[in-house]
Amino acid sequence: MKQWELSELAAYTTGDAHGLDEGRLTGILVLKAIAAACTLPSPGSAASRRLLWEQVGVSTDTVSGTVMVWRLAPPGPHPWAQMMRTRRDLALVTHLTLQELHTVPDAPLTTPGTTVHFCENPQVLQAAARYGLPGILMCGSGNPSAAGWELLQRLTSGGADVAYHGDFDWPGIAIAGRVMRAGARPWRMHTADYLNSLAELPAERLLPLAGPATPTPWDPQLAAAMIQNNLAVHEEAQLHHLLPDLRHAKSP
Repeated sequence: MKQWELSELAAYTTGDAHGLDEGRLTGILVLKAIAAACTLPSPGSAASRRLLWEQVGVSTDTVSGTVMVWRLAPPGPHPWAQMMRTRRDLALVTHLTLQELHTVPDAPLTTPGTTVHFCENPQVLQAAARYGLPGILMCGSGNPSAAGWELLQRLTSGGADVAYHGDFDWPGIAIAGRVMRAGARPWRMHTADYLNSLAELPAERLLPLAGPATPTPWDPQLAAAMIQNNLAVHEEAQLHHLLPDLRHAKSP
């Protein structure tokens, strides 16, 4: 997915760098079209408008949106790579911005074949950091920001094996579909994982699904099982399955 800054896209499509600004008719219509295509409500706030642009890889700025990473330690002599390895050694979580990713060398961020796990909820990354787990983890904090999409593209193009996990609800499935279309593979996101979760969790921790059903092309039976059971399972409830995968990952 090509990443655009809003002013860059506006200049390219309308001939005016402000042609898609907030309040401009063209920008309003384009956002309504994005919302419809993503089966999301029309934006009612500046934050929701920013998130909608990010759904299609457009950043309204390059420093606000971030992607969190744990133990990402790029090889090579570049000072930024050395800094990231130092942060790994200090057991620090890093928030990467799009601006930062655009200024570092266009070189692989991991050695080819390295597995990078990718989660939806920050609680998963926080737990990985709390226990000092060795696996590399990135977190989209819901729908990834432009920085998240950029990092995903950099990782997959560099030969990393990116494995994604998110919520078993319809918004989470929609995010998972977009992430997998961008090159990731499912991580405990199959029918058996969903059904096992339903069997493990007490009834009071299960909520009904909301919103339109979303296909699961990586496992068509998953959507069918979710429709049949009409229950959501959020990622935080799966920590006891996700953390061992990170615990047994090879340290970079």
